[in-house]
Amino acid sequence: MLPLLIALVLTGAPDSNWVAFRGTYGNSLAPATKLPLTWSQSENVAWRVKLRGSGQSSPIVWEDKVFVSSAEGKSKGTLVATCINLANGAVVWEKKLASAMPQEDNGYVSKAAPTPTVDSERAYFFFESGDLLSLSHAGELVWKRSLSKEYGPLRGNHGLGSSLALTDGAVIVLVDHDGQSYMLSVDRETGKNRWKIERTSGSGWSSPIVARFEDAERIYVSISKKLEAFDAASGKRLWHLDGLDGNNVPSPTLTKDLVVIGSGSAGFNLGIRRGGSGDVKMTHVAWSAQGVTSSFPSPLVHNGRVYFVGRSGALTCVDAADGKVKWQKRLPAACWASPIGADEQVYFFCKDGTTLVLKADETGEELAKNQLPVDDVVYGVAA
Repeated sequence: MLPLLIALVLTGAPDSNWVAFRGTYGNSLAPATKLPLTWSQSENVAWRVKLRGSGQSSPIVWEDKVFVSSAEGKSKGTLVATCINLANGAVVWEKKLASAMPQEDNGYVSKAAPTPTVDSERAYFFFESGDLLSLSHAGELVWKRSLSKEYGPLRGNHGLGSSLALTDGAVIVLVDHDGQSYMLSVDRETGKNRWKIERTSGSGWSSPIVARFEDAERIYVSISKKLEAFDAASGKRLWHLDGLDGNNVPSPTLTKDLVVIGSGSAGFNLGIRRGGSGDVKMTHVAWSAQGVTSSFPSPLVHNGRVYFVGRSGALTCVDAADGKVKWQKRLPAACWASPIGADEQVYFFCKDGTTLVLKADETGEELAKNQLPVDDVVYGVAA
């Protein structure tokens, strides 16, 4: 699925990096300015690269390099990490390794879904086989682990989709599945655990988000009917909100004051005030966006508004202050990739290759609708 990486002219300053799923801070906001509104087969496409096998992860960017993962073979037996030159699309290097847990390749199970992450020295890759590895920017193996061998096989009807996140010195790995679930803090240099916490079992594709709050790093996780905040240094759970529904796929989005969570079930698309301790249900829920659903894409907060995308492409814009609906539109097609906010625009990447560009204001005016042919489905993007 999506064995093609297309680079649009959507890059900002040369020192702008996109280090993890949904960007450097996990909020899908790009620092780029003066972005093109239109593109086609012959306009504003910088390069195209065919990838090996199939991949559902998003590309990540560090300076002049793009990193992307994929899996090859009928049983996804070969895992592939690829580094591409950002300027011209040339493949810089390609690293292959045997999967520790080959499994049937079909349309219902994840295919290299977790997005990698990167820092100034290394790129970190995670696959639904449980293989976790660190590569230098030159493609040399730094360390490698097999979580499925260490902690048992990963179980679930749709595989694993949770992407990696970075703290100041560690890689955060979330494994919520039908077996014993857990979250790890893995030292970036050594690949060894800083801490491991066991979690209530429950399959999901949501990814952890790391951000600072009150001078300390926090990890926010919305999955399996709960929202939780953890201290990144120790793994201690600081606060939680239970009783949620339909929040197994969208990842949380942070503002200065709020954690915004999406859900495929109406009534559970919420803004929760950051901070607190213990159960925050009665104290920190700021608003609930009524009649709104957010099935696959994570919520986008941009220019004081929150954008939720439902299963069939129903787009709803709500006020980030109170959750009240501002307007609703229908996207050209269903959407699985999380939208991106940049400058005064919002970009919605539909499954069929159509991108709708809207004005990030009260009107949500349509600025452009662009079409690129795809063989299968658009899953992830970077800006």
